[in-house]
Amino acid sequence: MIERLILEVVPNSGSGELSSLTGQMAIKIEGGQHYYEFEYELA
Repeated sequence: MIERLILEVVPNSGSGELSSLTGQMAIKIEGGQHYYEFEYELA
């Protein structure tokens, strides 16, 4: 079984050099192992 959870960066929540950060992170669980994928963009 594969489980997946997706988290998103809250718009306008960054400050300083990260003020333009946007993106999302996925947590995947396969065979009891956790994998994290963070896709982001800085304008």
